[in-house]
Amino acid sequence: MTFYLGVQIPSFIAAIAPVAGLLYATVPALPSPVSLLLMSGRSDAVPQHDANQAVPDPISVWDAYLGCTSTAIKSAPGLTTRESVGCARGAVRHIVVDGLGHAYPGKEALFGEQSPQAKIDATSVIWGFFKSVPKR
Repeated sequence: MTFYLGVQIPSFIAAIAPVAGLLYATVPALPSPVSLLLMSGRSDAVPQHDANQAVPDPISVWDAYLGCTSTAIKSAPGLTTRESVGCARGAVRHIVVDGLGHAYPGKEALFGEQSPQAKIDATSVIWGFFKSVPKR
C-alpha cells in the first residue's frame, strides 16, 4: 500500500517508508519526486522481489525514478544501510535488520517472530527521514 501511494499520488507526498513492503505498482516515471526509506528484515520469509521481475526490486525502481547514480553501503552491528547517492530528485535508503523477520523493527512481532528490539526503533528512524526530505 505504501509503494502504491508513492506511485499514484506523488504530488501530495514527499517521502514513503514501507516496512517489509512489496512494490507491485510501477509507472514509467514519477511526475513529482518521492523519497524512499525501505526497512526490511534479513530473516523475512516474504521476498522483497523475485528474479523474474514479477515483483520488481523496489530499490532499483526508485533509483531510476530519482536519478540515482551509485550506492554506499554502511554496516553497524545488526544493521546494513544501503544509501543511494547522486540522486537528482530525492533520497533512497534501504535498512536491513539482521535477525528480523516479517515484523516492524523495534516492536513486538506478530506471528511468533522475534523482533530485535535493541537494534533499531523504526518509528524514530522513519520520522527522522521524513523530516530530512522536504517536498520539492
